[in-house]
Amino acid sequence: MKPTALKRYSIKCLLVLASIVCYTSNIKAQNQTKLAPFKLVIEHSNQGFSLTSLKGTIWKKLSFSLKSDTSQIIDEYGLLSSGTTSKVAPPNLTDFLFTITKTADGVLLKGLEGTAWTELSFSLPVKGKQLFTHEGMVK
Repeated sequence: MKPTALKRYSIKCLLVLASIVCYTSNIKAQNQTKLAPFKLVIEHSNQGFSLTSLKGTIWKKLSFSLKSDTSQIIDEYGLLSSGTTSKVAPPNLTDFLFTITKTADGVLLKGLEGTAWTELSFSLPVKGKQLFTHEGMVK
């Protein structure tokens, strides 16, 4: 090979290698999201919804009502208002954040922090209950 052709080949190889390194480091960063172990039961009643904490929160039970297509923000400390930021959790608590949205036939949970899931959607009739954790739904 001529020196200029060798230079071009080396530069191309270097660019390909740099692209691979950038891509794999991005994947690694996405997989390093810290999960926050919690275990909750959501229940639908005529008055609205309630959450019972079995693990990972400072609260034991939360109750709230939701209109269709409105959301409620939940973290390890309880109910948050829109625009409110979550406190930093002490070492004995987990650090999670998700929203609950009432849909036509159930609920939509969106994991914002500390969950392995980004969305969980399921039907939840009145008097229905569903157990879920930081990893997803549990039977």
